[in-house]
Amino acid sequence: MIGALTLTVFAALVLMGLTRPSWAIALLVLFFALEVSLQASVAPFRAFPPLANFFLAGVLGCSLGVSLLGQTRPFTGTITPVLGIILLIYIWSIVSLTWTPAIPDAHNHGSNIMREEWPYVILVILIAPVLVDGLADWDNSRQIILFFGSIIVVTVLVNPEFTIKLGRIGVMLDGINRTSPLAIGQMGGALAIIGGLYRGRIAGRVSTLLGLGGFLMGLLLALYSGSRGQAIFALLCMLALFPVSRQLKSVGAFLGNSLALLLAVVLAYIAFSLVTGGADIDRWRSDRLEDAGGIRLQNIGVLLSAFANNPSAWFIGLGFNTFSTLGSDLGQGYSHCTFVDVLCEEGIPCFVGLLVMCGMVVRAGKRLFLRFENSPSQRSALATLLALTLYQFLLCNKEGNLWAAVNFFMLCCIVVRIDRREALDLPRNRVEDAVDAQDAQADDGSAEGSEAHRPAY
Repeated sequence: MIGALTLTVFAALVLMGLTRPSWAIALLVLFFALEVSLQASVAPFRAFPPLANFFLAGVLGCSLGVSLLGQTRPFTGTITPVLGIILLIYIWSIVSLTWTPAIPDAHNHGSNIMREEWPYVILVILIAPVLVDGLADWDNSRQIILFFGSIIVVTVLVNPEFTIKLGRIGVMLDGINRTSPLAIGQMGGALAIIGGLYRGRIAGRVSTLLGLGGFLMGLLLALYSGSRGQAIFALLCMLALFPVSRQLKSVGAFLGNSLALLLAVVLAYIAFSLVTGGADIDRWRSDRLEDAGGIRLQNIGVLLSAFANNPSAWFIGLGFNTFSTLGSDLGQGYSHCTFVDVLCEEGIPCFVGLLVMCGMVVRAGKRLFLRFENSPSQRSALATLLALTLYQFLLCNKEGNLWAAVNFFMLCCIVVRIDRREALDLPRNRVEDAVDAQDAQADDGSAEGSEAHRPAY
């Protein structure tokens, strides 16, 4: 039963995503948690773990073709300084392999990282942003994510194949390998953000219930995964962007939104209480959180020290994944802080470029807010997009490396692309709406004759 439901969700997203880019984006956001659920309950996906990835590549490829044929000036908003900076950083990391001391002698060491991640760089950074024609497309995607994401949470939480080990949920694929809890937690956090900031086209209680339901389901999944950063960052990002998602025109509106926010916090507390009744609560003790933060800071200190003591590296970098050779006794292949990795391993010019890119994204987000501040649904959709971008920024500086930070870079490209296309009024839905309006006006004119063209006084 669980396997049939999971496979149905996957099939629906795949089939719809082949010709509808909004569905393809939704599949991409939900993919890693859905893939784990498939591996837990559908035999072919468990026997051959990469199988779902081939479906994802096929869907994104077909949707790319649909987008290129259906969009007006599809490359407007795609080839931008933001994408250029991202590609230059990645290219320089490849060049730096010529002087890096890191060798591919283990998982997450040296060029092994690139070999594992390069397909996602192509799919997620180069292809996925092109599928988003405008803010309305993103609005469609987040509603699909909200609905199907909640179902995916159910397929994970009720599946007996998922077990909790050391406070982390996962599935044993064989006698040795276990699925990553971080992928599950990341999707749970994204769903919680989308639900917490949701205000859809259906106004009133229905919209509120949909949003709160998605928020609760996503937070439950993030907490059950044992991914502390995902759960905490999701709450912080939702709170930070909540004022952007709501237009406060009166005291009553302010009180209503404040009560909704308070209810969300209460539900978060209830979800946490439910989870800690069955999971290993030790992971959430303050001393364990401090230990985890201390390890990250120690990683950063080790890498910064090596960088400071090598002046030539200030310009060209120490070389990709140099951290793995610095003799740290923490057993980690990279520092877990992408921005520090870029600074130390790729050099100050790349780091400055990264900061400039972030500045461009912030300015694009501000322009979009000013453009849509009087549209409740689109304002909520924008707040969700910006909150997810902030969420991925925090995650890539807590657990990632440059070649694994594809989701952050994808969202940056999407924000800038939407800003460029909305400024020129290019999105597909705008063109179609204009045509429909003209057709309606023509129909009225033919029905009413010359009266339709008389000025109204």
